Amino acid sequence: MDINEGEHLMIIVIADDFSGAAEMGGIALRFGLKVEIQTEFHITSPAPDIIVLDTNTRSGLSRNAIKQMEKTIKKLRSSPVDLLFKKTDSVLRGHVREELNTILSCMPGKSILLAPANPSSGRTIKDGHYYINGKLLHQSIFSDDPESPVHTSDVLSLLGHSEIDRIQVLKNGDKIEKECIAIGEAENLSQLIDWARKIDSDIIPAGAADFFYAILKERGYTELTLDDHKSPVSADRSLFVCGSSLSKAAIILEGLKDDNTAVVEMPSKYLSEDELQNFCNERWIADTVQSFDSYRNIIIVVGDEIPKGHKILGKIPVCLAQITNEVLDRVGSIELFIEGGSTASAVVRKLEWDRLIPLQELAPGIVRMEVYNQKEQYVTVKPGSYSWPQLLFS
Repeated sequence: MDINEGEHLMIIVIADDFSGAAEMGGIALRFGLKVEIQTEFHITSPAPDIIVLDTNTRSGLSRNAIKQMEKTIKKLRSSPVDLLFKKTDSVLRGHVREELNTILSCMPGKSILLAPANPSSGRTIKDGHYYINGKLLHQSIFSDDPESPVHTSDVLSLLGHSEIDRIQVLKNGDKIEKECIAIGEAENLSQLIDWARKIDSDIIPAGAADFFYAILKERGYTELTLDDHKSPVSADRSLFVCGSSLSKAAIILEGLKDDNTAVVEMPSKYLSEDELQNFCNERWIADTVQSFDSYRNIIIVVGDEIPKGHKILGKIPVCLAQITNEVLDRVGSIELFIEGGSTASAVVRKLEWDRLIPLQELAPGIVRMEVYNQKEQYVTVKPGSYSWPQLLFS
């Protein structure tokens, strides 16, 4: 990276989905750092301490992920980068190996230290295997993921390791070889901090939220004590955009616990692309807008479980983004809540929100943001596997 004397050095995080990018923004807030989430990378003035870029590559084709990573690294070459961190899914879904190999090919002489474990969430790696709360990954709820079901706990297999790749699995204290991908095992935060101490100009860190947190701690940033125990929601109306089934949306209903909430669902009978598109254009939008006449909180949700592997699954985020765009246009100021990285990414791109400023980490991984240059337009994003924090409903 090119650095000129006197330039403000930044930490750059590259994430492959929007909820992961928001999660990194939340960690930056813990340390009092100025952070910005972007969907198209550009240096702003004044520059923040951290820019988190959502490349939106997790759910697409691997060749597109490679192309996007090449484009991103090329842009970063002329930027004042102090540290580059590649955010990956904690259980290695997406095109992790392809993206990391692309970074290595674009930055000769570097190695990558990949630490995807998230001990704070019970996600650990030991003896080359991934565990969720002591249970092998493929025996956990991730085996039922509708888009990317997990069938192994072996970390090399999770990466899709091949003989031509230079990938090694290391225990704490092992040496990192040059020009390779090293997967660091970790069962607790202390071990992640040990890995963080190995980062130098020749080693690019990659991994999940806990590793990024460990790196900031190791670099001497002081974690702040924040009073985040009050609900930040101030708008009269809220829209929850839920890419999951109605059964999962029921958890939100339990939290709201009042008569001011309505659910507008997509019945599972709309499982052809034409039927879904017509429904998005007509019924779903109209019903959602009309519901705000009588209710303060609206949840838009897929009605029932869609079978694993069904081709319509990939169309749902785009449809939800279309509905959200129309509802905001017709109803006006709404506090927006989005579940799931692919859904969040589709929504912010449809709305052309390319810069967002994280304001508050409501819970680990759940971050409230303000849209840049759009006064009092707020959006809160959470990963699909996380629960909404109770403080939202207090």
